[in-house]
Amino acid sequence: MAKKTRDPAKAPAGGKNKREAILLGLAAGPVSWLYTYDKDKARLWTGLALEVVAWVAIFTFLLGDLKLLAFVNYGESLSLGELADTIRYLAWDRGPSLSLYAAYAGASTVLLVRAWLLFDRSLKPAKQYKLYRHRPLNRTVAVLAAVMFAYNTWLYTYEKDRRKFWLGFVVAVAAITVPVSTIFVESKAVDLILIWIGIPAVLAAAGIHVWAIINVATRDDDWYRAYPANPSAEPKRHMAK
Repeated sequence: MAKKTRDPAKAPAGGKNKREAILLGLAAGPVSWLYTYDKDKARLWTGLALEVVAWVAIFTFLLGDLKLLAFVNYGESLSLGELADTIRYLAWDRGPSLSLYAAYAGASTVLLVRAWLLFDRSLKPAKQYKLYRHRPLNRTVAVLAAVMFAYNTWLYTYEKDRRKFWLGFVVAVAAITVPVSTIFVESKAVDLILIWIGIPAVLAAAGIHVWAIINVATRDDDWYRAYPANPSAEPKRHMAK
């Protein structure tokens, strides 16, 4: 009887890169555990939960005690010097407050999560990354990641979507830093940068978010099961005589 030989496209494949894992950790923080999600899902969700609580505490302090919203609402720019003076007053001259302690705890938590991530990535030997083997991926995970983390969903399929991730990263950095910089610097040049770079970057970031959702959702289940083999190749059966 003829026997079916194993389809090479379905052979176990994998392999990761330690340098890329560390670089992605620096760029994306705890969400970069999507790069090795099948082995690091507990770390991913624990790290994200800690950072969400930490950033809530930090922004509560910034938007409450520092009253940044008041500056924005009155149409005034907040210079770096004014910000430094306000922080100095709240942190030392006025005396500590509950929100300030919460901000300290939040900042410390963010740093600890990032340190944990980098130690986790750095202490694993490079050989362990090279021997990494993928389990079948899940389209539901990819779609949920796209909805919650936008372009970061491409970390889940980084070997195929490396360029998409870095494009999203650059656009996201521009979409955040350019508008925020206008709060601290008041000049016509900054206004022009906001108009010609900041606003288009924000719109582009929104577009990339939608693109990420559509991109991962339109890939069928076979694509994820075959990953990281060539998903475009149709499965073939070879008959041995």
